[in-house]
Amino acid sequence: GYTSPYGYEFVGCRRRLIPNASTSRCYMFAVQAMAVWSCAVLAGSPGCGKTETMKELGRLLGRFTLDLNCSAEVTYSTLTSMLAGLCHSGVWGCFDRIGFLPEGVLSVMAQQFASILDAQRSGEWKGTW
Repeated sequence: GYTSPYGYEFVGCRRRLIPNASTSRCYMFAVQAMAVWSCAVLAGSPGCGKTETMKELGRLLGRFTLDLNCSAEVTYSTLTSMLAGLCHSGVWGCFDRIGFLPEGVLSVMAQQFASILDAQRSGEWKGTW
């Protein structure tokens, strides 16, 4: 089985998310994605709790989760800087409103995610997940 290392990141005393069947399914989906070195993408209507669910999973696993809002003003160099920071620090990233990214930036994002995940799968990656 897969065991996720606990990150020991204290994120403060916050109100916790009340677990239900939907959050449990999201947790299982995300942990299974991590076990095979992949990404978890949650889809749903605005305001249904996708971001808060992933932030709560990060809290449960002792990981700081950074919420990154995407917009049409995000360039590929900005995105590259964000991903480099996430990779070097081991912080989880939650990309909100990814549909607002221009097509070219979305393409660069997909290529960079593929490169990062390929490095993790091959064992060349020495960072933290």
